[in-house]
This record gives sequence, C-alpha cells and structure tokens, in this order.
Amino acid sequence: MANFLRDALLCCAFYLVANGITVEQDMTLTNSQAKILEQFKSRLQDKLPHAYMRTDFYLIKWLLDSNYQLDLAEEKLLRNLKWRKDEGMDDGIHYEDWSDIWDEEARYSLDGRDKQGRPLLYVPIKHLDFRSLVISQRAERFHRYVNKAMDEACSLVQELYEKHGNISRGMAIFDLEGFNLVQHGCFRCLPHFIRMWTSFVDHWPKCVGDMFLINAPEPFVHLLNIAKPFSPKEILENLHVFGSNKNAWKAELRKYFDPEQLSTSLGGTKTYDWVEE
Repeated sequence: MANFLRDALLCCAFYLVANGITVEQDMTLTNSQAKILEQFKSRLQDKLPHAYMRTDFYLIKWLLDSNYQLDLAEEKLLRNLKWRKDEGMDDGIHYEDWSDIWDEEARYSLDGRDKQGRPLLYVPIKHLDFRSLVISQRAERFHRYVNKAMDEACSLVQELYEKHGNISRGMAIFDLEGFNLVQHGCFRCLPHFIRMWTSFVDHWPKCVGDMFLINAPEPFVHLLNIAKPFSPKEILENLHVFGSNKNAWKAELRKYFDPEQLSTSLGGTKTYDWVEE
C-alpha cells in the first residue's frame, strides 16, 4: 500500500493532463504573427550562417519562445548563434569521437517514433555513474555530449517537419531506474545537471513536446523541484513523472507509442544490444 501511494504521489507531482502541442498550434500564424515573422526574417537575413536557420520552422520556434516579442526573439537568437559558434555546434561536435562517454553508459537512441510520427529520444541512466565523471574532471565533456545529443534530436525534428510537415516537436523518455543520490544527485553533480537543463531550455526552444520520466525515485522528485524555476511552464505542463509502478507508466506510454517503437525495457518489442534488461 505504501508503494502504491508513493507511486501515485510521484505520478501526480508533475503530471498535468495535456494533449501535447500540435504542429498546427506551433506553425499556424495569425496575420499579425505572419507580419512579425517577415520582420524577423528581414532583421536577420544577413546574420544566419546556415540554411536551416533561415527556414520559417526555425525562426518561428524563437518567436514562439519569446511570445512574438520581436526584440526579445532577436536577442535570444543572436545569443544562441554566438554560443553555437563558440561550442562548434554546427561542425566539430558532431564529428568528435564520443566512444569514451558512450562506454560510461551514457547512451541514447533516436530511432523510435510516436503514433504521430514524432521522433523519440530514449535515455536510460541505469549504469551511468555521473559522480565518477565529475570527480575525474570529465563533466564538461559529458555536458558537450548532452549538447550534441540534444542538437541531434532537435535537428531530426526539423528534418522530419521539412519532409512530412506533420510534426513540430519530439518526444523524450528518461528511464531513471538506478538513480541514486550518491552517483547522480551528489552535491558536486547538481550544478552540472542544472547547467545542462538550462542549456536545453536556452538553445533548443519548443523542441520537445511530451517528456516522460519513469522509475523516478522520491529523491529525484525533490531534485526536480530545484529545476522548476529554470523551466518554462509549457515544459512542466507536458512532463509526465512516474515512480516504479510499471503498470502505470507502461499504460501511459501505450497511449503514445506502438510496441515496435519502444524498447523491451519499456514494455515494447524493440531490442538494443546496449540496453540491459
């Protein structure tokens, strides 16, 4: 009974019933918004170094993130351009050898799709020892690896939108089985996690729709509260947090995903040789 109540509380702590954000909500503009988009393009036409940045899809995301406040959107985007250049986000980072981080069990996949065709970022943390990365002074490299993964995921969202036109955001599942305060929530770990979270919020606006956190232990939910002030309301409204009650989170995942799109560890039929059941 105690476990049931705990899982119920975990599920309700952040989970708000939401239908998710549709491509129509993101990409359908009013007349005034369309005029602002044209102004945005005019201001930035000589400042955007890559073709994908000059698409309506990309620019609308920054306007959405700024509630169509033109000056604010321009400020955010220009700050992001500098960051991407400084971090080598459009060249070097995607060609680096990341096998050292992969071998530390920091693994993910992007080959799943939900029932609407939205790409799925799936991240199990069961064997990741983040504390060891911090102690060995590799936290910065891990942070770059996370940036690379997020950039890969959000680039895939744009690619699928340009190809099919039916999706504007991705999905994410983080399997928190194995999370503990020693390896993941240590005092020296927390600033890095907060920095990675704020980096995601700052540099990939409106990229993820629904995000599922499963097998979340109670200490994690307390840590999640720390991230709330750094989190847009929209993200929190589409965040689904579940404890260890597999029946509960499997039932929820089945609403969004067909079995062949989920790992067997998530109740699906897809197998990965790097996921230990």
